[in-house]
Amino acid sequence: MQSICDNELVCSPSCRLFSLFRMTGTIPGMFCGQGAATANMLYREFGCDAVLCRPSTFNTYGHATLYAACRACPTTAEGEAQDPPMSKVLGRTECNGTTFVHGDLDADGILSHREILRLIYVENLGKFWGAAFQAWADMKVNECGLSGITCVKGLITKIDLTAANLCSNGDRKPGPHVYCKGLPAEIGELSSLEVLQLSRRQFLRGKIPTEIGKLSMLKFLDFSSCTSMTGQLPTELGLLTNLQFLVLSHSRFRGSLPEELFHLRSLEKLHITNNKFIGTLPTTLGLMKNLKELMISRNFFSSSIPSETGKLTKLENFEAYSNSLTGILPAEIAYCTDLKRIGEDRCSM
Repeated sequence: MQSICDNELVCSPSCRLFSLFRMTGTIPGMFCGQGAATANMLYREFGCDAVLCRPSTFNTYGHATLYAACRACPTTAEGEAQDPPMSKVLGRTECNGTTFVHGDLDADGILSHREILRLIYVENLGKFWGAAFQAWADMKVNECGLSGITCVKGLITKIDLTAANLCSNGDRKPGPHVYCKGLPAEIGELSSLEVLQLSRRQFLRGKIPTEIGKLSMLKFLDFSSCTSMTGQLPTELGLLTNLQFLVLSHSRFRGSLPEELFHLRSLEKLHITNNKFIGTLPTTLGLMKNLKELMISRNFFSSSIPSETGKLTKLENFEAYSNSLTGILPAEIAYCTDLKRIGEDRCSM
């Protein structure tokens, strides 16, 4: 018999239906990972909880998933007065007074850094990333021993997934959209992260989560050639005061650049070539005193280049062609004495 929870990528919410009947008792072992099902990662980890949460536990799906285990639910007088008592019910989807934590695999209510990495793996079809990355699924493997992870003194400082087939189906083709969710918001809890390198992951979907702004130590952020990502840049990027490199070229980001972005005094490289950005370049551009490379070509920027560009005295490379810019280069750009190249040969200026 095939279980409705047999999908190794994500469990079907239809398992919730069982809890509507307030089933009690135990799940027969034959449905809990015996036989062929033992090859399924979900059953190997959670046994019968993969079918329905055991009594006195709950999960918002009514069963354990690759995202989270069934968490203990305290017994209450109100619950015990029901028929049957709630402490005996299988497959509970809620619990008064106890918060469900997405990604919590050990059911302790706290999301560890290792659990966050597992969440990234599951939500982006990790099964197809490649042999080198399959240890990401095994919670017994320490995060510092995983491919693509660099640690310093036991803390995650770098995630480089440029060798992982993110959101692929294993044949270098895009996987099912419903199963590929992009970067989870929980990535913002990796407080020691300095480098996030995801370039050329053409099937990676979703948007840049607003929680990226919590990564106060981040210095390098690269989503270049992530051609399935979209959406506007979150204003929370302006909170990354240590950011030195922001590389988003050849993707599908759109909208106006957030004003907060131009207050990043540590930024040295801003590469946003070949996206769908619109609007004008603000005068606050001149605040980025350490900027060396400003690459904004092949977008839809309009108006003129502000004279405040002349305040970017460390600027070495400025590329702005194939926009809708007008006017002439401001005379103040002569103050950029380190300037080696102005790529404006195809501007309409």
